[in-house]
Amino acid sequence: MRLIEEIGKSATLDQAAEKCIELAHACLKLARYYRNEEVDDKTEEELQDKLIEEMAAIDFFTAELLEDDDFDILYESCQPEKLHKIIDDYARMYKS
Repeated sequence: MRLIEEIGKSATLDQAAEKCIELAHACLKLARYYRNEEVDDKTEEELQDKLIEEMAAIDFFTAELLEDDDFDILYESCQPEKLHKIIDDYARMYKS
């Protein structure tokens, strides 16, 4: 049984949001490490491992949500335009 079927859409979205926050924290901690700022006595390897762990969790929740027809249809219908917008936005940001 899929997670979304067992705990429901709302709880799955709640957990996915929490994992997104944890991913953001992992990104920020590794960025601070690369700027030679204090990062709770963690090594680069420990910080990278945490980042990979959180990225894997996001992959898991994305796959779970895409198993639901409502989310799959939404994702498939907007993915190309959203992807192009993201690429264009980053291209503009880093062009200067």
